[in-house]
Amino acid sequence: MSSNGSDAIKPLDFKKEVRKIIRVLVFGTPEEVLITIVKTKHESIRETLKKRLKELL
Repeated sequence: MSSNGSDAIKPLDFKKEVRKIIRVLVFGTPEEVLITIVKTKHESIRETLKKRLKELL
């Protein structure tokens, strides 16, 4: 198999990441939300997670 575009996000991986983020937003503990904020690269998602963290604390 050729590895063209190895830096690109695969659609299935992206779906998994989105599901994880949604799960953390809805059911996550403050610790899980904080870990997800650190791991997430997208600024708008980080802002949403920060708002959720403030709600939980």
